[in-house]
Amino acid sequence: MLRTVNRVLLGLVGLVLVALGAAVLLGGLDLPRRWGFSLPSAWPWSDPHDVLLSDADRTKWRSAGWWWPVVIAVLAVLVLLCLCLLYTS
Repeated sequence: MLRTVNRVLLGLVGLVLVALGAAVLLGGLDLPRRWGFSLPSAWPWSDPHDVLLSDADRTKWRSAGWWWPVVIAVLAVLVLLCLCLLYTS
């Protein structure tokens, strides 16, 4: 049962990552204009010169004292979860 759940979750995460990568490539390679259609107005990356994160978004939490401990704690929990999955399989 656990293997099935793991495979389904990994498959869903993989599909989301592939869809996000395709969305970025679609705007980044300027494919809509080449193929003669336009993207919706709410599309986040519609031009090859758009960035994924603006300067303000990238540096928003750097000065907060809690930021780096939270980042390290989340990464440590992810590593422990991966080790648990590796150990149990």
